[in-house]
Amino acid sequence: MTLKKEQLKSELFHLLAYYSKYYFGQFTECESLYNQEKGHISLFYLLALLENIIKSSLNDFESTFFNLIKKLKIENLINETEQNFLNDSELGVRKIRNILAHANLSKYDLKLENELKTYPFTENETCLIIYERLSDIISGIIIKVIKPHLNVELEIELDGFIEKLDYTFITRTPEELMAFKAIPTSPIWDELDESTKYRLVEDSPDVNILTELFRNLKQ
Repeated sequence: MTLKKEQLKSELFHLLAYYSKYYFGQFTECESLYNQEKGHISLFYLLALLENIIKSSLNDFESTFFNLIKKLKIENLINETEQNFLNDSELGVRKIRNILAHANLSKYDLKLENELKTYPFTENETCLIIYERLSDIISGIIIKVIKPHLNVELEIELDGFIEKLDYTFITRTPEELMAFKAIPTSPIWDELDESTKYRLVEDSPDVNILTELFRNLKQ
């Protein structure tokens, strides 16, 4: 039986209940947080859960995420399209994981195909968008990873879903963000370290919005 996309999460709930009550509880928490619109934490938990289940399945708790995915491919637990989805350095799950865990979120925006606006990683909505687009596919990959331990006969076809993904990531400089908010720089600006620049821009109000508010107050 080949599972449809809308069946992947419900099937994963069922299988995790047999594979590990702990991981079942963690996946339940991920979905609960997402339904409460807690974007950052739900996405972060989902990616951590994926990595932990892969480590458990391979009995390898020392390798990097990149090497774990390579092992899954070597053992024919995932195919090449799924490997690229997980490990691609520009668009893969590994990229998102590294942004959330190791990067300055202010640097990155999500860009959806056919949309002019972009979505900063510092915004809760951005992580909700990513969770909505990726969680079914990640659920399918987890099923493929734990399936050999459960002796179940299921066909998981994810290539078509992966190929339809329509996002990219954009790296923003502090100066770009300043320009977006119409904030002028000063000589002191160049003396600041990069982290401080991003933090100050993030905390600063948008001058364009304030100008419009003041204009409306005068009418």
